[in-house]
Amino acid sequence: MPATGVNQAQINFWFELAGGETRFGADTFCAGLHRQSDDQLLIDLGCLDGTENTNGWSEVDYTLSGAELLAVAGQTVYINFFLQTDGSLPTSVWVDDVAFLIRTGGAAGDSHEDNDAPSTATALGFDTPIIDLTIDPAGDYDYFAFSGSSGQAIAIDIDAAVNGSSLDAYVWLMDTDGATVLAENDDAGQFRQVGHAELSGRPLLPGYRRPWQQRGRHRLGRHQ
Repeated sequence: MPATGVNQAQINFWFELAGGETRFGADTFCAGLHRQSDDQLLIDLGCLDGTENTNGWSEVDYTLSGAELLAVAGQTVYINFFLQTDGSLPTSVWVDDVAFLIRTGGAAGDSHEDNDAPSTATALGFDTPIIDLTIDPAGDYDYFAFSGSSGQAIAIDIDAAVNGSSLDAYVWLMDTDGATVLAENDDAGQFRQVGHAELSGRPLLPGYRRPWQQRGRHRLGRHQ
């Protein structure tokens, strides 16, 4: 991994999980990015429970955040896939077409970067527009934080198309833990309240797309 000049790093792979496990938490399929020199886990890509049969091949398309790029910069890394099972019922996982894609050169981001994680979110005030923002490179997620009160009505306005931008914006409203999604909105209109699935405090594989949840830029469990 180059030490500098990386604008985007993306992990892509296909996998299939199948078996007869019925007890949640008995079998777990996990993925992570490790440092080669000492096998230290640098980026936890998440886990999928053994009861989550995929019924065929599914694709994971994971773009590293700015903070994650810093964590792996200048290091030799590898992707580790691990299936942990209690052996009571069969669970099998197949992995194929693994790719780690890196884009260097050019300019990306805006003056509010690095705000690609909850811990580095840009503070927002009410009725205070922020201009000249970019979603760049592709797969970029920007976080903004504000304080509100119970029962308060909040309007979030993204002026992209009206200013000639081709951006198809997607907004998540998240709780203070930076992980729980309270509501989401793809286009103009009311936010849709959603749930949040976790396994032992860790999200499911971010990017795993169930057949009935196909949607552009969907990341199950990560919501960045």
